[in-house]
Amino acid sequence: MYSTIDADDFGFECHANGSTNWNVVNILDGTEVTTGDAVFLVKKVNSEFNIDNSTVKSTETGVLVQIIDNDDDYVGVDVSGDTWGLDNALYGHTVDSHMPTFNESFSEEDGYSSSFAADTSASKSDSYDTSDNWECNVNLTNGTYEGDLWNSSGYVGSNAATTMTVTIGDGTNSATLTGIISAGEFKHTKKSFSVGDGDWSNADYLGHVTNQKNWNGVNNVNVVIKSGATWNITGNGIITGFTNDGSISGGTVTENSDGTWTIAVTN
Repeated sequence: MYSTIDADDFGFECHANGSTNWNVVNILDGTEVTTGDAVFLVKKVNSEFNIDNSTVKSTETGVLVQIIDNDDDYVGVDVSGDTWGLDNALYGHTVDSHMPTFNESFSEEDGYSSSFAADTSASKSDSYDTSDNWECNVNLTNGTYEGDLWNSSGYVGSNAATTMTVTIGDGTNSATLTGIISAGEFKHTKKSFSVGDGDWSNADYLGHVTNQKNWNGVNNVNVVIKSGATWNITGNGIITGFTNDGSISGGTVTENSDGTWTIAVTN
């Protein structure tokens, strides 16, 4: 017996702040997941996605996994003194009530996240320790999968970066992935909007981003292709670890002197 999941927006969002939190999602036994935007959206948390003998696809953006920084850290919750939020006089929220009030406006600077002038990210700090990174492990087996996987983290606010490891096949059960795997930088599809007064529909813009390849030194991406598995490359990218016991097509993977690997599409 399999399940069918249809979502106009994201399929699964993994979002937390505790360093020991893990989100594990297993999609198995012929389950079919169809989404508009990314199948998996990850913000500031450890996560693991195990997809076996199933169908997962995004019909609008073509993104399977989207990792970004936690929007709350720079546009969401306003913490001032010993109270939360902008509406304290109206709602009386305090730290002890653990009920934050969210800002009613969102404004992001122009460009992609590496160019944000107000950047206070760990990735640009001389003292950054990559052992603080979150982890996202994606395991694809027993199927033919299509879509892109982007790790666009480690840029904004107090966020540590995430290390993403994508494993195609397991050495026994093969798999094929057609798509981009890359470290990236992000920008929201809508850079400014307001919510409140009973209308929170614009809040849906949070999490919706576009990406371009970029390695900021900490948003690491490892790709492991097991025996019998295939990665069909459909776009340019950059990764930081590569193990290939299977095959690649549609592009090249070239090691650079700084330890990164350049992904170049050839057709």
